[in-house]
Amino acid sequence: MGIIANFFFKRSDKASDELINNIEKWFKERPARDRQRGLFFTIMECMGYSGPLIAERLHHCVMKEWEGQGVFGELLANELGRLVTFPPPKDALQEEYQRTARPGLLEMKKQLQALDKEGPEFKDTRIAAVQGDAIAQSTMAYMYIHGIGVEKNHYEAFHFYWLAAEQGYAEAQFNLGVMYENGEGIRQDYTEAVKWYLLAAEQGNEKAQNSLGWMYEKGTGVNQDYTESAKFFLLAAEQGDNMAQLNLGIKYASGLGVGKNYAEAAKWYLLAAEQGNEKAQFNIGLMYAYGNGVRQDKAEAVKWWKLAAEEDHAWAQFNLGVAYENGYGVTVNKSRAKEWFGKACDNGLQQGCEEYRKLNELGIK
Repeated sequence: MGIIANFFFKRSDKASDELINNIEKWFKERPARDRQRGLFFTIMECMGYSGPLIAERLHHCVMKEWEGQGVFGELLANELGRLVTFPPPKDALQEEYQRTARPGLLEMKKQLQALDKEGPEFKDTRIAAVQGDAIAQSTMAYMYIHGIGVEKNHYEAFHFYWLAAEQGYAEAQFNLGVMYENGEGIRQDYTEAVKWYLLAAEQGNEKAQNSLGWMYEKGTGVNQDYTESAKFFLLAAEQGDNMAQLNLGIKYASGLGVGKNYAEAAKWYLLAAEQGNEKAQFNIGLMYAYGNGVRQDKAEAVKWWKLAAEEDHAWAQFNLGVAYENGYGVTVNKSRAKEWFGKACDNGLQQGCEEYRKLNELGIK
């Protein structure tokens, strides 16, 4: 509730505790379904329109959501109405209106005016979003996160994802979980993150399944459970998610939550590596180097390390340096070894810096 109140009064120093308490009381008295729409949805619905549409839309949201909801409802109805030449607040409400509601509502008016400067694509998406289209709401959130057609704003992104997630849109539920996990646009809350990941995962969203696997792996927002972690990694991996395939490979290589099985580890590493996952490329290179789960093949190990190294994987670059320095799966080439040690060093690997220095002192160009 505090989030919603803060949104409405985020630019107002005059919002009173009494008024916020009235809002909270109103929410508690409303049926659950109506609370889900809530104050934020109403305001966003109103803010999403400009020009000739606004009067009709404001009338709709005020009448449907706020009429008869006490002093605050009347204040909101009056101020929203005033923005489209409806009558000003009644005398009986004037003092409270000036003290608390006006600053935040004037900020809303500025945002309404700013809509006129937006591009048609962004405006059309916003209109669809505030009309309740979950895909449009999720798209709006994505645009706010990445600054596409609008300034970056994680706070706005969170609320659009929330609107879509409340409608059961799995992609938005996953992204809402990410925002809760990372504390983006909302206070960090691992329990809420797990809740939204689970809702998305139950609909088959592979990214949410992989994220749930990590939450169980780390014991973040849930009790640590390596078996549950492996279960969710498998669900996502079977759908082709390369991060889940990598994670499942690590599980089989370590034996945490599953029986240790190098052949299974190599299988999942290879599937992820073939999709361009550089960590999996490095790991399958190790499997070929040591002959774990696959037939030992030095040239194959170098092949995968090179692919990972080209994606700036520092340890793969270091291993390539070692390979070229010692003729492991390739012809000895000290200059190439120095080059790869240097790249590993540039990527922050101290061992790469040390090997580069040694070759440099030997006069290797």
